[in-house]
Formats: sequence, C-alpha cells, structure tokens
Amino acid sequence: NQVGIAIENAKLYEETKALSLHDSLTGLANRRMLDIIFERNFVKAKRFESPLSVIMLDIDYFKKYNDVYGHSAGDNILTKVAKVALRETRETDLVVRYGGEEFIIVLPEANRAQACEAAERIRRSIQAETRVTVSLGISSFHKGVIEKKELIDKADTALYKAKQKGRNRVEAADA
Repeated sequence: NQVGIAIENAKLYEETKALSLHDSLTGLANRRMLDIIFERNFVKAKRFESPLSVIMLDIDYFKKYNDVYGHSAGDNILTKVAKVALRETRETDLVVRYGGEEFIIVLPEANRAQACEAAERIRRSIQAETRVTVSLGISSFHKGVIEKKELIDKADTALYKAKQKGRNRVEAADA
C-alpha cells in the first residue's frame, strides 16, 4: 500500500513539475523554463563566443481579433501560432509563450542571418495558415552583450520597430 502511495506521489510530483514549466493553453515552455534554458545557452555563448539569437514574436492586432471573434477564437489562434512556431523551428530551439500574445524563440548556435531566415519562415507560415499576421524582432549575441536581458530587450525594441513600420514583418536589432 505504501509503495503504491509513493509511486502516485512521484507521478504527481512529475506532473506538477511539468505544469510549472509549460503554458497550460499552448503546451509551450513558459517564462520559468525560459529562465533556465536561456541562462544555460547564454553562458555557453558568452564563454565560447558561439552564436545565440532571440526572436520575439507578437500577434498583430490580437486585441481586435479577440473583440471581433471572441476569446475562445483567440485561444485557438494562440494555439495555432504556437504549433506553427514549433514546426518551423529546430528541435534545439526553445519556443516560449512569453505572455499574452507574445512568444520568444531562443535559437542556440544561430547567427543573425540564420535567425532572420527562421523568423521570416515563421512569419510566412503563420500568415498562410491562420487568420492573423505577426511581427517579429530579432537580436543576436555579440561580445558587447553582458547580460541575457539585453538580448530580450533588443529583440523587443526590434519588434516595436516592426510594428511601427507597418506590422507583418521581421526587424533585426542593430549589431
């Protein structure tokens, strides 16, 4: 009887751990997992001067979409965007639901050009397969980057540049 309880407790622990690291709607990694995986990749990029890029993706006019089609349809779009992003990235990349309609994709061993190619592929696929468009901002590691937060901030700035330039586009942060 006690062995059965111990096994059940172990299963519950693993389920709880998985839930604490993943977004319940999309199944993607969440910010907690981003912190863990991104830190590991950032330290590696810094130490070995290896490529590392970040894509920040935001669904264009998502609030308007929710207002017109309803929150259930909005949830469906979030799930579809997540699936497309997962399919269009490498197995070694990390796709994260960052919050609301924002996603972050960490691309280890990907330089700026490779990140731009990936972002454009994701943008085109989402537009072709859903009712929405997305804007994407990219930043890449270089010697001047001291903290991982800088990569996210620069990707966010590039994302806002994409929004300002008309949305449904990819913009890269200055090198």
